[in-house]
Amino acid sequence: MKKLFVAGTVLTTALSVTAAEKTEWAKFNRSYASASAAERKAALALLPEAENSAIDVLIHVAQNDKDASVCLEAFKRLAAFPAQDDRIAKTLASLFRAVPQHQKDWKVSYANAMRNSAFKYAITEALVEYAFETLRFPDEVSGSDDVLAGSTKKRSQPQESGPIGPLSREASLKDRADFIAFMASFDAITGRTSEKLHRLSFRDVKKWWDENRSKVAQGDRELHERLVRLASEKAEEMVVGRRVSMK
Repeated sequence: MKKLFVAGTVLTTALSVTAAEKTEWAKFNRSYASASAAERKAALALLPEAENSAIDVLIHVAQNDKDASVCLEAFKRLAAFPAQDDRIAKTLASLFRAVPQHQKDWKVSYANAMRNSAFKYAITEALVEYAFETLRFPDEVSGSDDVLAGSTKKRSQPQESGPIGPLSREASLKDRADFIAFMASFDAITGRTSEKLHRLSFRDVKKWWDENRSKVAQGDRELHERLVRLASEKAEEMVVGRRVSMK
């Protein structure tokens, strides 16, 4: 059994440990033990890219590191990890859901990182849930930020506005930017095209998902089947190569 020590936590997998692997993991553990968030983030680059045990470490760091930027870096690396099935995508979706709804900047960053995921269904479902339950394209507030923020002036409430209440122009513009950035990531992940992001609504997202859910699921199934076939062909080539070298 392989024991991986990460920030005092033992992660165990059913893989044997080579001397080279021990050296690699020792380097990672020394770097990740740092009190510096920047050094812990840099330590993630030392993880073996093709080793499944690195997935466990990335998940652990994304869930447990005390610094949000390190969690995000682990999430980004997890999203880019070569996947053979949708298990990583399901984990990404779970981690995305765990980001507090009001932290819109982080939601956008996590959504943007998921562009690297080859499997789409689980993460798209999580994005749609967030868009439908939380996102609204806010009204633009005119006037002085100081006056609006300190007054009882209310926003109008057209079809796609959020809750009525005092809102500064700066906050309104920030919400708009977050909305547009999120929708840009959503379209990049799903392949959906939108001419004017600022005119989209959470209802448009839900409608698109209802119409394309089965297509996205089929795409994941076909990708999995293709990857399984390629892995099988590669394994067969290796067997044939060994036979040839033994002659």
